[in-house]
Amino acid sequence: MWRIAILYGLALAAGALLLQWLDYKHTVHAWSTELYIGIIAIFFIGLGIWVGNRLTAKPRNTGFQRNVAAIQSLGISPRECEVPRSAGVRAANKVIARRLDISPTQSKPMSRGCSKSWRLLIAPR
Repeated sequence: MWRIAILYGLALAAGALLLQWLDYKHTVHAWSTELYIGIIAIFFIGLGIWVGNRLTAKPRNTGFQRNVAAIQSLGISPRECEVPRSAGVRAANKVIARRLDISPTQSKPMSRGCSKSWRLLIAPR
């Protein structure tokens, strides 16, 4: 019983394959120019994507890394290091003081102390 079912299945698969092949031959004959143009277009699209990916610069990791040794040698506290981070977005002293939960009179000397330390780091030797 299984043997007959398998033979019928194989015959049906062979018939479907033959019909698909004939349909393909008809399509290629009727639409040959458009088919070849489409295949060439898809090839060049893929080639353009590949070349563009190769020639485009990869994004670099621009993350800031703090120089802990320099900070310790200058005697800057971790709290003082938060002031330049807030000042980097051009915030006023009052805004910096609100973000850090300190008074504006405390943020001014902290920012002055950090700017002196920056000058020491940047100054030519």
